[in-house]
Formats: sequence, C-alpha cells, structure tokens
Amino acid sequence: MENNIVCADDFGLTKSVNRAIIDVFNKGNLNLTSLMTNMPGTKHAIELAKIHNKLEVGLHFNITEGTSIVGKSSLTDESAIFFSRNKLLKKIFLGQIKKEDVLIEFKEQLNKCYNNNINIKTIDSHQHIHSLNFIFKIILPEIIKRNLTIRSCFAEIRFSLRRFNHLLSNIYLYRNRNNIVFRNSILTSIYHSGKFFNEFDYENSLNKFGNKFKKTELMIHPYIKHQDLKHLYKDTYKIKERFLNNCFHEYEILSKKSVFNLN
Repeated sequence: MENNIVCADDFGLTKSVNRAIIDVFNKGNLNLTSLMTNMPGTKHAIELAKIHNKLEVGLHFNITEGTSIVGKSSLTDESAIFFSRNKLLKKIFLGQIKKEDVLIEFKEQLNKCYNNNINIKTIDSHQHIHSLNFIFKIILPEIIKRNLTIRSCFAEIRFSLRRFNHLLSNIYLYRNRNNIVFRNSILTSIYHSGKFFNEFDYENSLNKFGNKFKKTELMIHPYIKHQDLKHLYKDTYKIKERFLNNCFHEYEILSKKSVFNLN
C-alpha cells in the first residue's frame, strides 16, 4: 500500500454505498475500504471486492449497528440487534458487557472475511468503537496474533477543537499512537471537520503530514443518495440527515475526477 492511505468506511452498509465506494476507487481516490460484515449490503460488497481485487479491504469492526452475526449476547437486545453506541457506552460503564462477547464477535467478523477469501490486513471500527480503552484491550491480543494493523484515530488539532468530544473518545489511541500495530490516521473527513472540503482541501489534508509519519490516512464516507438508506434508517433518517448530506457531497466531489491519483 502507498504511504498515503485514503480509506472509505462502511463498505457493505447498503448497495448504494458500495457503488459509491467503487466509483470513487475507479477515479483513483481511495486505496482502502473497510467492510461491515453484518449489514444489508455485505454480500454485495464481498462480490464487488472480488471483482475489484486491486482495492485493499480491511474490517470495519461493528458492534453498534445492525444484527450480530454471532447471535444474542451482552452486546445485543433479545433479537440479537446491537445496542446503539451511547447505550453500549452506558453498559460498559455499568459493567454489563462481557469481554468474551466482544472478542467472539471480533473473531467471527474477521473469520467471515477470511472465509469469503478477503485477506484482511488492517482494521478500523464503526463509530470508532475501538477507540474505547475497554474494547481496544480486548481485541489487541488478536490483532497482534493475526499481524494486523489498526486505525490510530490521530486527529489534527484544529479539527479536534471543533469536535472536542471526538478528541476525548480517542485520547487512549492518541497516547499509544507509536505502537507498532497502529496506522497513523488523520480523521479529517468532511464530517469530522464540520465543513465541506473542495479538492484543494482534500489534497492538503492528506499531504501536509506526509513528512511527519510513515503512513497517513484520510478517512472518507462517500454515499450515493438512494432509497436503500431511507429503508435502512427508517425513523432515524432525519436524525442522521446532516451526516448523510455530507457523505452525498463527498461522493459528488470524489467520483467526478481524480484528486489523489492513488491507483
């Protein structure tokens, strides 16, 4: 992989998101995507990954959305649906989450990738759940055992000040960013910066740290506006609308011309 990484999260969320990611890849604007193994578009994403085999695929470890591939556990409700991130945080605080459930889910999501001939070398997580000390310490031995790397969630300070809560949630990973398992990751997507990027801003965001780290990563979320997202989120679509609109805008920028020329 190139020293500079542009990673599209949420591969497998829906078919329209999968198509958006492939369109951006075909324009040379990403060289890594991370797969959700338990969402409506997972099977479609796996099929696309086999067709576009030059696109590296990592695991987007997910325990905060959709249905568990393992089944009911302390991470889920009675229907095996994962608790929201906020509810999960509360349950961790109250000591109601079993460590073995986290590890089993992590292993099974990795194994689902391997069993579908996707050679996972790196991981990140949905809603940065791995940035929690509780979660990270559970999965770290497995990461080392399988010789994987993981997103460090390092954030550029001017963006972190705008999203102080994001900085706080990643403080553990920031303190350990020199650990050999981490890939240095600058979370400067449209969503995290709180403003729309143009092409110039994208290039600067990726390249300005190029001499400081062995690898730098720009996280992106390109989405196509489609009914399958409304069907997925139903009553919560309005709540997510600001984020989704940013993702639609990101797709419009990065699907039209080569900005990074990574292919």
